[in-house]
Amino acid sequence: MTDAAPDQTTDTKPTDGAVNATTSGGDAPVKSPYPPAAAQPVLIGPDGIRFDFNLGCRVLLPPRIEGKWRVRLRDLDTGNILFESENKGAFVNSAKRWFVRFRVEVWSIDDDRLNEPRPVMTHDFDPRHQDVLIQFPVGTLGDILAWFPYAPASPRNIRIAASPALCPA
Repeated sequence: MTDAAPDQTTDTKPTDGAVNATTSGGDAPVKSPYPPAAAQPVLIGPDGIRFDFNLGCRVLLPPRIEGKWRVRLRDLDTGNILFESENKGAFVNSAKRWFVRFRVEVWSIDDDRLNEPRPVMTHDFDPRHQDVLIQFPVGTLGDILAWFPYAPASPRNIRIAASPALCPA
């Protein structure tokens, strides 16, 4: 996982490509068939906030001594709020890992609470006109052959520059 603030808000799935499982011997972790996402989100937002949409939606809120953050993840297609938290710095990783059109909203909240929360950032995931890598795991040849023709026809008929790729074992 990344270096995050002590008030960490996240689910329990690691972001380093490992899986919380062991082999039948019970001693070695099972390796993921996909390469790991970057250790921390790669897009830089205002006030030191980092975010990206690799392995779901990931947001890294820097630690705060005064005040706190409010972060909200929303599904743009359904309007549902998927996650909301107030914290003094956290790493947030959505439970949904695959294609979701996320909205990330972040507010700054003063300690005195007399002021309304100040909007810091709103970002909507929009893959149109973006390069998108679609990773297929090695070791499931039948699934790959079945799905490969559909990879360029992206979800919800959004026009993207899809690049299907096999991941090394």
